Amino acid sequence: DEQFKLKWYNPPNGTVLKDGEHWFLEGHYAYPQGYRNTGVPNPQWRYSTAGLSGDLKLQQGCCYRMKAAQGFAAFKNGLRQLLVDHTPLHAQGIVLALVLGDKSALITPVYDSFAYFGLSHILAVSGMHIGIAAGLGFFIARILWRLITILPPTSCFCAVNRFALEFICCVLLASSYALLSGFSPSAQRALVMLFIMMG
Repeated sequence: DEQFKLKWYNPPNGTVLKDGEHWFLEGHYAYPQGYRNTGVPNPQWRYSTAGLSGDLKLQQGCCYRMKAAQGFAAFKNGLRQLLVDHTPLHAQGIVLALVLGDKSALITPVYDSFAYFGLSHILAVSGMHIGIAAGLGFFIARILWRLITILPPTSCFCAVNRFALEFICCVLLASSYALLSGFSPSAQRALVMLFIMMG
């Protein structure tokens, strides 16, 4: 499947595209043209390295939302909006990248600064993020286990295995966070290593 960069000039006020929504878009495709002159940036190379085939330029007054986001996508959009509402404007791009792995609001100079100091991996959901989520799951499991130990011996919860409880909580939170952040390849590798270590 081909992927195109969306260019929507002067959209209606308040129009925001969100994950999980279905839109009807009408416009025309524009494919990048290369230049023969040396030393001039080549649009074809820039688009191909980004995995894009070209631009999709929308027409005015012919685009509308067909279906709103539902389920997990709606929850993710709500969480993203919550972070945006409670984060200063100059830090929104960094916060969204650190928490959700969403680099759409990250401006180029900031990303280049992270790359210059060798910190680009922090902006991608990887082992560090999955490890924090798994650690939170382990902490929750320890609290639940302490509550179980004070229950009467006749309680059905007393048959719960401690290791199984820790494994379920760690894997559940780590997997949920990986799914929330888009389930990138780095997050998948971190999950596999988590399964191996806890198995």
